[in-house]
Amino acid sequence: MKAISSAILFVLVISAIACAYPHQLFLDLPIAESIGDPGLTSCRLDLSSGTSPSLQVGRAITARLDLWMTTSPSDLFSLEVRVLLVDRLGPLNLSLALSQDGFTLLSALLLGPLRIDWGRTIGRDEEKWVTFTASKTQWFSLVLGLEHSVRYSFLGGVRLFPGGGYWGLSILMQEQRWTVSVGGIF
Repeated sequence: MKAISSAILFVLVISAIACAYPHQLFLDLPIAESIGDPGLTSCRLDLSSGTSPSLQVGRAITARLDLWMTTSPSDLFSLEVRVLLVDRLGPLNLSLALSQDGFTLLSALLLGPLRIDWGRTIGRDEEKWVTFTASKTQWFSLVLGLEHSVRYSFLGGVRLFPGGGYWGLSILMQEQRWTVSVGGIF
């Protein structure tokens, strides 16, 4: 009985910490989040060394359902539907993304200023990842992670949110290439 009470108390404390700390939303990496309120639109431009630029536009259909369109010179049009399955079950989020390349399971653990995201893509291009995002302030985040598709690779970078969280800038180093992303929600 004492162990169950301690476990319940631990979950409540972790939940309070996760919900009390507001997280900035920037969708440059796969995370278990929705854009938000129905009608909101997210737009992001990615510029990467060694690959062509891409533009991604997402629209919140409901608070738990998003529709995403990506275009680039190598892939002129691709659609993805992302469903937020579990929203803040304590500090845990779960979502599922479906596209013509397969499906992706995403999860997030929100621990105050630390956010841990992990997931797996099953389909044409198998991939697994985990990222740790630390945000001491609401305008700056550090990102570290590990990916595996063909081989393991590290990723790291910074995110800046100068527009009060409505737009952001991300600079990431992954698989020995730099990626700069600029985007926002309106």
